[in-house]
Amino acid sequence: IKPVLSLIPFQSIYYRSEIDRSLAKSESLDYQTLKYSLRSELDRQLYMILSDEFKVNSLLKDNSEEDQKLLDYIFYSTASSYTQLESQDKVDRKLLQSGQIKEAAVQEEQRYMKTLIHNPKLMDSMEDQLQSDYYLFIGELDILLPQSIEEKQSNRNIYVHFTLYNKEAEIVDSGVVSQLIPERKCKSIKDISNDGFAPIAYQFNDLLEVLVE
Repeated sequence: IKPVLSLIPFQSIYYRSEIDRSLAKSESLDYQTLKYSLRSELDRQLYMILSDEFKVNSLLKDNSEEDQKLLDYIFYSTASSYTQLESQDKVDRKLLQSGQIKEAAVQEEQRYMKTLIHNPKLMDSMEDQLQSDYYLFIGELDILLPQSIEEKQSNRNIYVHFTLYNKEAEIVDSGVVSQLIPERKCKSIKDISNDGFAPIAYQFNDLLEVLVE
């Protein structure tokens, strides 16, 4: 029997991008629509790829009023905290280093958005509606220019901040999953999804396999 995993997308305020101007122009979209489109694509890739190992619940997939109400309650019941990414907190994830999986640089002093539950009633509410073994909170999405001049000309860095909870409201793991994506693939949402978000979803698949086994 597959374990059940629920995806909790990031709040719209927790999105950083240094490519919005060019992407919005090429897609003929306003920034708000662009942000929600990228959020939906990240959720879609996670849903599709993680479904091999989990029974996945998505609060964005059906776009239902009930799911939106639960999502609003989740956002009301959680807080976000920038937390330093320290080496002793990292898990040996043994992520793939071939094919499309090429991680963007993550510095030891880098901070990430950790999701903290402050409403003790939240887990009971999520259990009633989602009945999950695990809850993957996406804390923030960043699409940034690399620091080096050489990298800026050819690549972009995608960072997905996450916190994984079990049904006992305990944090199983948290941190950042990253992916390097060619600059030429940042001209459309479809390419960002296929060449950036899909490899990130595969990294999450590897990570979760280790954590929940």
